[in-house]
Amino acid sequence: MGLALALVACGAWAAAASRAERPNGALIAAWGCLFMILLLGLLAGRRLAGGGAWPRWALLLVLGASGAAQLPLVLTPPALSDDLYRYLHDGRVLAAGLNPYRHPPAAPELDEVAGPERARVNHPEVRTAYPLLAEAGFAVAAMLGGGPVLLKAGVSACGLALAALVAALLAPAERWRTIAVAWHPLLVLEGAGSGHVDVAAVLLLVAAIWALRERRRRLLGAVLLVAGGWVKLLPPLAAVPLAKRLGPALAAATLLFGLAAALPPLLTPVPASQQQGLAAYAEHWDFNGIVYPWLRAGVEGVHLMEGLQAVTERVAPSLSRWAGPQYTTRALLGLGWLLLLAEGWRRGRRRPEDLVGPAFLACAGFVLFTPTLHPWYLVWILPFVALRPSAAWLWLSGAAGLSYASALAAGPGAWQELSWPRWASHGPFALLLAWEWLRARRRAEAVAAS
Repeated sequence: MGLALALVACGAWAAAASRAERPNGALIAAWGCLFMILLLGLLAGRRLAGGGAWPRWALLLVLGASGAAQLPLVLTPPALSDDLYRYLHDGRVLAAGLNPYRHPPAAPELDEVAGPERARVNHPEVRTAYPLLAEAGFAVAAMLGGGPVLLKAGVSACGLALAALVAALLAPAERWRTIAVAWHPLLVLEGAGSGHVDVAAVLLLVAAIWALRERRRRLLGAVLLVAGGWVKLLPPLAAVPLAKRLGPALAAATLLFGLAAALPPLLTPVPASQQQGLAAYAEHWDFNGIVYPWLRAGVEGVHLMEGLQAVTERVAPSLSRWAGPQYTTRALLGLGWLLLLAEGWRRGRRRPEDLVGPAFLACAGFVLFTPTLHPWYLVWILPFVALRPSAAWLWLSGAAGLSYASALAAGPGAWQELSWPRWASHGPFALLLAWEWLRARRRAEAVAAS
């Protein structure tokens, strides 16, 4: 009970700090306090379970405390991210009957329908990249006139539903691990505080895992994966490692219809002077990547790259830019993600009853190989921290808030990436991951020897 009250008090503290409407030291400190409460809660929850079924009242207390901690953050303006203002702007545009993919927020063509949130949209020269189901949700919020509070309340409800669904997937004796989701600063600060729509997409992914536990619900699982892709593009990729459970035809259809969510923003005609959101994100943005900076340095250090680019300029000048280190690094990252998906597919074929492990590899591949790793991207790992416990991934998700120090260093409205937050979060993660891998290998060798 004491930890639950501490969580609620920490949520209120974070809400008070959010009134600054930008990242600040108090919010980063609140993130750290929430993570410490989570760790202590996991210890207390395990002790309370004592190897038996976890009491229902304890689960209700965990979920209730999470909701109470999120409530004041729902009612305050977002401070850690300004993505919510693009959500609101896109929703207003779509509610007016206009195509949100045709013009960037700064376009004069939108002056008649734009609201006050347009002035706070980040990168207003870039068109939106959010899939159509997410855009529909933004439009509903705009038509209801709820503004930021309504959107954040919806995301907060999705977060609580996610925690409850994780509890349903856990065995009764392991439901204390729900604390790792319900009390996580990612859910409290990035979900209720910033209203990131990723939470809704992760909910649909975990709901698909729940549905696929029974073969008669395979179609429902596929529909949920496709729906998740129309909120954020990642969930349909889980159809690759889950292909054995879905069946080849249904898995292929899930992948095809899910990734079709990328077509509306990509195929909408755009003037040469404007940037397409999804393409701009994939080609140019990078921040806080785990593998990306090391791989980019390695690619730039290979002198053959200069020769390759020179040859390409002579043979096919229009393709020369794709031979540079920026695109080569991204291609190698994509290959790494594909290899991890292939490993998930192999494990899924070998153990089709295991749905969590293969789906986790799809999400872990994104986190490991994306050039841009904003703190809220770790939401994709959040359910798996409880469903397949890992000290490495728990640390990485909890230390994600350190990257907001880059906003403090740059001043209002800007980011200046610092190296120490990356070392502080990624360094222990790499060490813990190596330790877990060695421990699992030794256990496997011991089992094989016996």
